[in-house]
Parts: sequence; structure tokens; C-alpha cells
Amino acid sequence: MMSRSIWSFVTFCRGVVFSLGVLLCLATFGGVANAQLCTLTAGGATYTIPAASHYDATQTSNFTGVGTGDYLFEDGWWFRVSGDTQEFFFPAPTTTTCAGANGTITWSNVSSRGLFSATNTLNLTSAAVNTGKLTLTMSITNLSAVNPLTISLFHGADFDVNGSAGTDNATLLFPNTHHSITDTTAGFAQYRAFNPAATATLVRPFGATTDVFGLLGNAVVNNFDNSGIPATNVDYTGGFQWDLVIPGSGSASVSVILTGNDVVTAAGAAVSGRVLTPGGAGVRNATVTLTDSQGVTQTARSTTFGYFRFEDVRVGETYVLGVESKRYSFTPRTLEIQDEVTGLDVTADSER
Repeated sequence: MMSRSIWSFVTFCRGVVFSLGVLLCLATFGGVANAQLCTLTAGGATYTIPAASHYDATQTSNFTGVGTGDYLFEDGWWFRVSGDTQEFFFPAPTTTTCAGANGTITWSNVSSRGLFSATNTLNLTSAAVNTGKLTLTMSITNLSAVNPLTISLFHGADFDVNGSAGTDNATLLFPNTHHSITDTTAGFAQYRAFNPAATATLVRPFGATTDVFGLLGNAVVNNFDNSGIPATNVDYTGGFQWDLVIPGSGSASVSVILTGNDVVTAAGAAVSGRVLTPGGAGVRNATVTLTDSQGVTQTARSTTFGYFRFEDVRVGETYVLGVESKRYSFTPRTLEIQDEVTGLDVTADSER
């Protein structure tokens, strides 16, 4: 049986033309071109992006001191811009600055395409012995001053809870955005997408071409479809997808938390309410949007009785709340979100 490191090598090299590719692939897998080490420490916890095999399809990483063994085999970011025929991993960065519990990794011009720059902000905390919580925030800036950027971002993670592969169980704590991963013997991890909540999620057992990283690394478009969870007694790989439209010169960010034996608490506020007719009845199937100051929009659809809800809305910001309905017209309204909002009634101006 192949070891996981050899399997990752095969996964990465599977698209290389053999006649010229063996030496090239070995060099890349060995971490030549712009490899940059990043190590974070907090308490007894350590997160490491090695100087080899991270900014490629393998995305090797390590998360230790949070229980028995190494809780991460891989984690990393991918993207797909509108018109692309496949997803792409983030390449070697422009700068890496990691010290203590914090890090900043930047790309001035991702993949030299002239479309967007990016910054990955990292933070590691440890509340107690054998615990750790890693927060990653990927910020994207549209390099065009005129044209909007339609982009899908992906983050993937291969957890080995309790340092062992093949004995993980995964459940969904909250739809599309929050996974709990336990080992059949001991230990647990949590994996959450927030600010904004993910568009979709995916879980697949580890496999050279069939796990989350294998799918993102193949030569076709892959959209996550919320499948694969719950999962029992598998070698867990999972991921989240965000679909964003970023206006000219605008920026948007998404975040994930990865933990070892630590619980993820809410990082944003819930906003909920009801869409009503002028007479006070609920409006079903209305499209409700929250748009922040950067033009990034979250969308919800009202239920049969008009109720809607947004999760993980970033607090301390101003949003425009809009409603679209086939039958009724609504006036957009401005909201300043400082805490959870409930009972937000949005009443139609008139019937169309």
C-alpha cells in the first residue's frame, strides 16, 4: 500500500507529461520555486506551512500540540474565476510574515493573471493544554477598477483526528458551514466557514483523485453540493465553497476556523425576520439580500410564511437589506449590525 506522502506525490504529478515531467515534478514537490515556511505557535499548539509541498495540489500542512499526533495532513485555498474551466490552487505567495501566533501571507497578483490580489491572515490560539484553534481569513481585492470579479473561493482540509487516518467520523453541526470530526478512539476537531457563511460544502474520504483535493485538482469544474456528510469511519477530507461578486477595486473576505479539541463559537451575528404583504401576511419565495459596503451580497429565500434568516453576519458594519418578489415591490433599507437581529419585519410598499 502506498504511503500518504507518496500518494500525494502521485496526485500532484498525475497531470504532468511524463517525457519532461518527472524531474520537474520532483523539483516542485521538493519545494523549490518561492517556497516560504510559516510557523505559528500558541501555548503548546503549532501550525506549520512547510517550505515544500504546500503551494501546489498537495497543500501539505501540520497542526500539532492539540492532542495526540498531527491533526492536519493538508489544508489550503483554491479559486475559480468566471470563465475558467477548472479550479486552481493558490501558488507560491509574494510575501510570508509569520511570528508567534500570527501570520500574513500575500499575493500581489495571483497567478500573474492581472485579476486579483490576495491576503491570507492567520491566527492561532490555545485555551488549554492539548487544544488549538486556527483562524484563516482570505481577502481578495479586484485589480480592475471597472469590471466586477466573479470568483468562487474554496478551502479544503484533511483532518487526521488523534493523529490517525481512516478512523474519523464527521457530522454537520450547522448546514453547509460547520463540521464536527471525531476519532473512533479519542479526540475531536471542528471546521467552520463564516463571514460570510459558505455557499456549499463537500466531504469525501481520502483518495488520490476522488477526495476534495483530488476533485479541485482535476481538469474540470467542480461545485460543492453539500454531500458526503455524515461520514463514518473514514479518512476525512472536507471543504467549503463561497461564490462572490466583487465590484471594481472592491474587496471581499471569507474565513475558516480549524480546531483540535477546541469548540468553535459563533463569530458573527444572526439576522432574521419576516417578509410581509401590505396587509401583514407572509410573502413566500422572496429573495432577501444583505449587501455590505464593499458590494458583497449574501442571499436568503423566505419560507412559506415569509420567514428568512442569515447566519454569521459580520457585526460593526452597515448593510443594505433588499427584497425581490414577483408580486410585491419593496424599498431597500439600511441596517447597522452591532449584534443579533431578530423580528425584523420587511413590509412591501405595494402590489405590482
